[in-house]
Amino acid sequence: MDHHNFDLNDIPINVSNIDDDNDSSEGEYQIFKINLNEMYHEDDDNIDQHVDSEEEVGDDGGTGEDFHNAMTSGNFQTFENKKPYQMLNNEERKMVYELLLQRSINGNLKKEHTIEVSRLLKLPRRTVQRIWKIHKNTSLGVPVDVCHKKIYCGRKRVQIDINKVLDVPLRKRTSLRSFSAALGVQHSRIYRLLKEGLIRRHTNAIKPYLKEDNKRSWLQFCMSMIDRGNLHQGPKFVNMFNFVHRDEKWFYMTKKSEKYYLHQTEEEPIRTCQSKNYIGKVMFFVAMAHPRFEANGNEIFSGKIGVFFFCQNGASSTPK
Repeated sequence: MDHHNFDLNDIPINVSNIDDDNDSSEGEYQIFKINLNEMYHEDDDNIDQHVDSEEEVGDDGGTGEDFHNAMTSGNFQTFENKKPYQMLNNEERKMVYELLLQRSINGNLKKEHTIEVSRLLKLPRRTVQRIWKIHKNTSLGVPVDVCHKKIYCGRKRVQIDINKVLDVPLRKRTSLRSFSAALGVQHSRIYRLLKEGLIRRHTNAIKPYLKEDNKRSWLQFCMSMIDRGNLHQGPKFVNMFNFVHRDEKWFYMTKKSEKYYLHQTEEEPIRTCQSKNYIGKVMFFVAMAHPRFEANGNEIFSGKIGVFFFCQNGASSTPK
């Protein structure tokens, strides 16, 4: 800060409103000659001294070095990560009260101590003052309780009987919105039940319906694959090296939408079809067997016998 020296006594003061001859019943006016330069320097020194003392004060009224050591030692916890209007819990309120109690002298606390604690814990000054006010309003001999009484505050959670889920039909449980409408609650409440693990999401795939004859034939086929020579040592399935699996495979001749990478000067291809819902198909014959490996794990036969084109070009035999 730049300081400029000037004489404050040179500033003109208007005293024309003061009448020396006017006698007042309440008293007489007295004019004193004051050296304004001395008052300016004296107040300036007091302000600097007050600022220096405020900067050097620590958590125990010590120097700035003690305050820095306390900050870095981790003996207390700051609340700088809390939201501006977030309420302190009971443990945090007790910690604030203990810091104030350490700085009190015979139960009295100075103003700078509350400012110091608020800066130390990154809390509003009014929050610290309200906690100390509880101490002042407590009678002698009565233990001070700075805990808040806000235990059951806020909006009450809607209670849902989880057993009612079983009464809702499955066709109304395909989405969270239809599920919440069937239970008569909000969509967000069903979402919380899902996050809490009280209900779970299940993907159900349809299964082929098997009659008794189908089940019996499947079971007979599985029993025929058991190796008869190892029944006493432990039942095992045969290696199926002498089996060849064959099946037909249909492929569409083209797709409804294709992606191509073209040159800048190349024209876009034109593909036509009489009906895109009835694209022509071709049939292939596929044969494969069980792969075979050596004792060291090297593959000697992949099992892929081949895919054979199973159609021929010719005129349509459909009568016109």
